[in-house]
Amino acid sequence: MSIAKNTQRRKKVAPQNKKLTLKVRKTEPQVQIQYAEKYPNMGVIHETEIRLFLFNLPILQLRDYGGRFHALIEALEAARQQPSAKARRGVVKLIADLEKESRNRRYRQILQAMAAAVKSEKGISRAYWTALRVLEMTFEWTNEYMFAFGLYEQGLKASRQPVVKRQP
Repeated sequence: MSIAKNTQRRKKVAPQNKKLTLKVRKTEPQVQIQYAEKYPNMGVIHETEIRLFLFNLPILQLRDYGGRFHALIEALEAARQQPSAKARRGVVKLIADLEKESRNRRYRQILQAMAAAVKSEKGISRAYWTALRVLEMTFEWTNEYMFAFGLYEQGLKASRQPVVKRQP
């Protein structure tokens, strides 16, 4: 008996002429999609991209970005009410100006996707819904929202406490 045969019998190793096949697991996405989309398939980009953008911003900068998207919403709303080539050009120019105000890569990608979509009437609506969702998600985490939410929680706790009646 050869040494190779003895080694295979005792250690139970795989035969030398067969290749080992390893099963490779697919890795989880970088951001788990655990949130339900509020406006599925209505925006220019997926909501997870918006979350990635907003969750990586310092909380003190949220108001600045919210103001930028609010200005964009107003321009998009005007373009939706009176669709024309001039209105679309105005929105594209505003997007280009807003893009220059920040170096944030994700912010620029969102604006570029919106600028590309604005070229059609349906794209204007999709860009509007994207900007609206960004604005909603932005102001969910501002100081004013957190303060109002804290007041709401206090009121809710007070209303849930049992009422004690005193008998004379």
